[in-house]
Amino acid sequence: MHGAATGTPGATRVARSAGLILGWACLMAAAPLDSVLAATEPGASPPDVLVDFDIPAQPLEAALNEYGAVTRLPALYPSDLPMGLYSASVQGRYSPHDALRQLLQGTGVVVEKLGDADGGVYRLRRATPSPSTAGTGLSVSAGSARVTGYLSRLHASVMQALCRDARTAPGDYEAMFRVAVDARGRAAQASLVGSSGDAQRDAVLLATLRQVRTSSPPPASANVPYLFTLRPAAPGTPLPCGAPVLGAP
Repeated sequence: MHGAATGTPGATRVARSAGLILGWACLMAAAPLDSVLAATEPGASPPDVLVDFDIPAQPLEAALNEYGAVTRLPALYPSDLPMGLYSASVQGRYSPHDALRQLLQGTGVVVEKLGDADGGVYRLRRATPSPSTAGTGLSVSAGSARVTGYLSRLHASVMQALCRDARTAPGDYEAMFRVAVDARGRAAQASLVGSSGDAQRDAVLLATLRQVRTSSPPPASANVPYLFTLRPAAPGTPLPCGAPVLGAP
């Protein structure tokens, strides 16, 4: 949600270890994402439609949860991003994008839009990343301990699947993808939203994601597709898969 659209991450390749960002629910639950999130969560507010907001100034995480409950639009942000920050109030009729920008005033957090499709995916980040927060791994915001526990298991399952094959092991590429798990704990959907920059790796990545299994099915409140972003980590950060990376099966 920067003021301008930026397109999906893809072609940039960085020879560093990678973290995995997971976006969740009110704000962050991604519903069917065909190319660049062609649709958001059911009931999501179109980006150009004015919506009534009545969000008081409060801790930023609580304000983001309120915003997400109103708009049902997906966004990504590191779980530690809201810590210690206080939102501005948003009262009146705004587009979802303008409301989010208003909410973030004075926080030092900026918003950028990923992709050109209606709704898009919004990503929040600090205007100037600090060394202490750069390159963090799992990014998730959840409304309950039960959902948080499921997301942690899903994250671990995705990372385990990626680390089984040297071609998909995080470390030298960026990618954005979505995964949905069915009632049996198996990946029911896996689709690439942002290319890794290598068509062959993209194909292997999709095949790998379709093999994701979790130890238990998602709770009803978490039974939606989730949007993941693989990104480079800060220099000196340990490789997420360890070393050496497991070879291809």
